[in-house]
Amino acid sequence: MIDRDILMVSSPHVEHRKVSDDDLLRATIMNKTVVTDAGCWEWQGSKSYGYGVIMRNRQRLRVHRVAYELWCDPIPKGMVIRHKCDNPCCVNPSHLETGTQAENIRDIVSRGRHGRTKLTKEQVKAVRASAEPNRALADRYGVGIIAIRRARSGQTWKHVPHGPKTQGV
Repeated sequence: MIDRDILMVSSPHVEHRKVSDDDLLRATIMNKTVVTDAGCWEWQGSKSYGYGVIMRNRQRLRVHRVAYELWCDPIPKGMVIRHKCDNPCCVNPSHLETGTQAENIRDIVSRGRHGRTKLTKEQVKAVRASAEPNRALADRYGVGIIAIRRARSGQTWKHVPHGPKTQGV
């Protein structure tokens, strides 16, 4: 853990405080979340496939895993972090627990989330008709930006016809 010397300015005092990287990361996470009625801390930053992502030490990490390690314990090797609340963008440590990949798959099956595609045919049509940026659509539908890009280009969902092409002005 590295301590950083930061300058705190508040009238009428100016003082130096030592703040750890972990404390700064906790503050960053808290500043990018919204608390729901269900108690979920929903990540409002970048997402991939519905899960919050954050950069740390030049690595792209899932925020729920970082939150678990910051507020709970290190994640044992070979274990995953499961969402008790079934909300992928939740980073509330009390909604997270360690488990095996097999337990995680059992959760998916018991919650009825297995065997379905991420986007529906209607959503693909809406994505293709929309002028919104890929990132906004990815966040709206809870999928990654690549899924939107591939659906828009026809690389995936080839069986769904593209709407009529508009002529450029």
